[in-house]
Amino acid sequence: MTGKRCIKLSNMNRQTLFSLFTLCNILILNFSCEKEKQNSPPLPATLIQPVNGNNCTSSVIISQTQSSVSFSWNSDSNTDYYSFNLLNLNSRENFIETNISSNTTTKRITRGYPYEWFVESFSNSFPDEKKVSAKWQFYLPLDENFNSPPFPANLLSPISGSSIKISANNSIVNLEWLSTDPDSDSLTYSLYFDEIDGKQPPKEIHKSLSLTNIDVDVEIGKIYYWRILTIDSENNASYSQISSFRVIN
Repeated sequence: MTGKRCIKLSNMNRQTLFSLFTLCNILILNFSCEKEKQNSPPLPATLIQPVNGNNCTSSVIISQTQSSVSFSWNSDSNTDYYSFNLLNLNSRENFIETNISSNTTTKRITRGYPYEWFVESFSNSFPDEKKVSAKWQFYLPLDENFNSPPFPANLLSPISGSSIKISANNSIVNLEWLSTDPDSDSLTYSLYFDEIDGKQPPKEIHKSLSLTNIDVDVEIGKIYYWRILTIDSENNASYSQISSFRVIN
């Protein structure tokens, strides 16, 4: 009887030890995962709202000219705080809010303008590892019946301030841009292209363009300025920023 009891007790001890061993492994694994998570740099935030390229219809009107707009993005466990950036695409007025601990913020802004916003993510453990989200645009309409102008064109190429190298046998540079409309209206473009300031009247061949790129003749040693006027099917319009480039041999 005594021997059988000892064998039974020994089996119970083995089961207990096995359970404790398994529990310890789970705790160690969880601790390692948490430690690895804490020792990882932040990820770029994923923006949620206002939706990119659309009219912002979720704002709350608070005065004759301004509305309260809520901004939100996905949070990241590796991020300790965020920086919020908002740009009025017409006036170029920029608003920055820093040290945001949550994944949302609310701003009072003026209606009737296009805006661009993005979020920067920071970690106290990785102070040099700032991550920047995508840049989203939205239009804050004057009222629900308002047809919004197109977003100002984004001038893609050549990069502003760059030097473009051409040969004596090739005097062509391709200009490329991108523009969208919050109401999905059809768009046409006019190219302002000159050697003065990018504001001189466009040539007839540079008006009512349907494509978002065009070849232009250039000369070596000169600096050129250009911008795009975008017009939607409701005859609303917006100007891009002015870009410039130098032509070299």
